[in-house]
Amino acid sequence: MIGKRLRMNQRLEKKSWSGEERFGDYLADRGYVQREKLRYALSGPRQPGEGVGELLSRLGLADPEGLAKAKAEFLGLPLLSLREAPIQPEIAQLVAEGFAKRYRLIPVARHGKFLRVAMADPTDAQALEAVRICTGYEVEPVLANAPEIMALIRQYLTEETSLANMARQAVSPGESPEVWVMDDPGKERSIDGPTIILVDSLLQQALEQNASDIHFEPQAQGLLIRFRIDGRLELYRNLPAETARSVIARVKVMAGLDIAERRLPQDGRMSITAAQRQIDLRVSTLPVVLGEKVVIRLLDPLKAQRTLSELGLSAEVEADIRRLIRQPSGLISIVGPTNSGKSTTLYALMREMDRQSLNIISIEDPVEYRLDGVNQTPVQAKNGMDFARGLRAVLRQDPDVIVIGEIRDEETAAIAIAASLTGHLVLSTMHTNSAAEALSRFLEMGVKPYLLASAISGVLSQRLIRILCPECKKPRPMTAAERALLPFPEMEVTLYEPAGCARCQGKGYAGRIGIYELLLYRPAIKELILAQRSALCIDQAAKEEGMVSLLTDGMMKAARGVTSLEEVLHSAAVII
Repeated sequence: MIGKRLRMNQRLEKKSWSGEERFGDYLADRGYVQREKLRYALSGPRQPGEGVGELLSRLGLADPEGLAKAKAEFLGLPLLSLREAPIQPEIAQLVAEGFAKRYRLIPVARHGKFLRVAMADPTDAQALEAVRICTGYEVEPVLANAPEIMALIRQYLTEETSLANMARQAVSPGESPEVWVMDDPGKERSIDGPTIILVDSLLQQALEQNASDIHFEPQAQGLLIRFRIDGRLELYRNLPAETARSVIARVKVMAGLDIAERRLPQDGRMSITAAQRQIDLRVSTLPVVLGEKVVIRLLDPLKAQRTLSELGLSAEVEADIRRLIRQPSGLISIVGPTNSGKSTTLYALMREMDRQSLNIISIEDPVEYRLDGVNQTPVQAKNGMDFARGLRAVLRQDPDVIVIGEIRDEETAAIAIAASLTGHLVLSTMHTNSAAEALSRFLEMGVKPYLLASAISGVLSQRLIRILCPECKKPRPMTAAERALLPFPEMEVTLYEPAGCARCQGKGYAGRIGIYELLLYRPAIKELILAQRSALCIDQAAKEEGMVSLLTDGMMKAARGVTSLEEVLHSAAVII
């Protein structure tokens, strides 16, 4: 009876609803989207079955979560968060994948003769009737966010169906294989349709969860798939062991690697299209005991579009950095460990420059993002094109600004210093734990102290820390020991801790931001470089000159509620 009453009410509502344009007016009237943006969206092409909310979300003109809440208000229905709702695979699989994608729905629960179905459009009478006929259950529709529905379809229908097909075809191979892989002498195995669908789904899920890396790890219990999200590895799923070779072979085919070579490491690259933008992927393989481990780095071009103001720099540090990059010469080095956001900062600095009137040339290994107005040169070590050789060639190209992806050896360091002393602005990165250690590293590479003291303009050291989810972070009392750690113990501040909600998928954190320390050229620093003093002495002198340390910058962000104190201390473990 409940299901019948719901269907009847929704049919009546459907009849009284004049169309998607009415929902668009509702969004504009309540400030969910500007009316000019709404007109722009409606004037362009729309995908089949795409509503106004999905159109605005796809074009990036409105917040998807806000649109979902608005639709719930408009329809007078509760909004179900599928990130929190526990779903049993056998319930989701009551409908076929194609059916679920067509109507943008997925069953989420069953009680008695009623089937609760999450739908992007609960007023679609045709979809409701089709579910009832298909499943034999009375339908209890609930509103859910369309992207969340599609993510569950990929997880519970696409991937599970592909795995089932792969298991069947392991015994009886498909008739039309696309690629053949030699497992053992005399034995062939195909990378067929199910494998392709499965790998595509894994890539799509990683993109939707904002993962930076995907790890394929063959273990005795199966093929572990792990995503690195906000700097932390998280287990996504464990595939059956017999799928490992097909899945990894598919990734290698996509990246243009030799699928028959499993004894040596390989590196490749590929591109996919998602959300109307091209995502570049770097692929690395490594032979391990139980097969091959594969890591895919996802390079989202949106990261290269971040401005200096979006990185999380303090106002003072940002002003100093802007002053440094306006100088005609000098060496600016960005340092930190792997995955600390150095490349993002480097691209933000290049975006701040006048690329119309400056000749900016970069040498990168590899070129991660394309940036208009910058002449980007990839390092190709196997062809003899390393950083040093490329840098020597760049100096003959009349450059104004030289960007070096990473200073790794003595020769590159020497050329970079010489370039900065001969009237060029040089930007570079280096792997060190602090700004002061970067100066010591140059000296260890054989750079003469008097040359380094004359060339260096500044060193920016950085880390990435997770941001507390603004929807669920909660205040907590501060202990006496924690108050003593703060750089301003006399001030009254409120600390926050993660709680977990639907928006952050129960993690308590959503996204990352940088913490920084900027070591500027000062007479006192110059004297220490000339005396070849230790990194510790240089660090202490820089702090006396006013440098805010990484730890202090992190503490200040914790005091403002941007992150938690625990996150700062975890990230600063190698700093203290």
